[in-house]
Amino acid sequence: MRILLSLLLLAGVAAARPPAWALREYLEQAAQKPPPAPADRSPWEVGGSLGLTLSSGEEQSITLAFGFDIAKEWKPKRLKLTLRLASLLEITDGVRTTEFYRFTERLTKALDEDGERSLFEDLLLEHDIDEDLDLRVQVTVGLRQRLINSGSFKLWGEAGGGALYEDYGTGQEDTDAIADLGFEFEWKIGKKVLYKQTAKAFPTLGGGAESGEFRIVAQSTITTPISSTVSLNLSVLYKYNSNPVGGIPPGDLKITLTLNFKFTAPPEEDPEEKAS
Repeated sequence: MRILLSLLLLAGVAAARPPAWALREYLEQAAQKPPPAPADRSPWEVGGSLGLTLSSGEEQSITLAFGFDIAKEWKPKRLKLTLRLASLLEITDGVRTTEFYRFTERLTKALDEDGERSLFEDLLLEHDIDEDLDLRVQVTVGLRQRLINSGSFKLWGEAGGGALYEDYGTGQEDTDAIADLGFEFEWKIGKKVLYKQTAKAFPTLGGGAESGEFRIVAQSTITTPISSTVSLNLSVLYKYNSNPVGGIPPGDLKITLTLNFKFTAPPEEDPEEKAS
């Protein structure tokens, strides 16, 4: 009886063990399994600018211009965030006055690996005494498509819509639904000079504004690097409002010359490498 029980126990152990071919197949599959994708540790890009601006509002003026740029890209998720601030400051008899500021935030989500097509979300906060504008808040979403990519020349088109709120110094407030239509191109001239052009039209679709009102914003920028972190930047910003308030001129031109500084934050450390 003891011999019979020993034989039954050995048979059960043998049945519980996987066959050699199954163990070999499992090990081969484990060896062929691709390693996990590395964590995204793209750096933050931070920049600043300092210079002078010539404005052509009701009265021509030269003011101090400064701003900053922050950008971050999450490549595995195909996301990119860009924050920009441009501001003009006038100092008269020791009194500082912010004549203009323009803060923009853009979040894009690429729909393909090459970035030919992407979704965008834009936020604009703006104050401009040349428009008698206390505050403009604008939020739009839409689709961005690259139309030309020839190496030195790139062209994009954009279309979308959103909402606009404006508060003027006269006490007038407007809230409107708007369309967002525009284009952007980059042209690399030679090995160093980069020329950028953007143009956007924002026709109203309804709300508090009169039918047919629209705004146009166009900006031309020429950038020449001086060193790896410093560049010289000439920017021309033109804004047109088809229905200005209180006799304000419909068009406004700002020409800005700045020194731009750009820095890249060190990449984030891998937690496993940091632990080791």
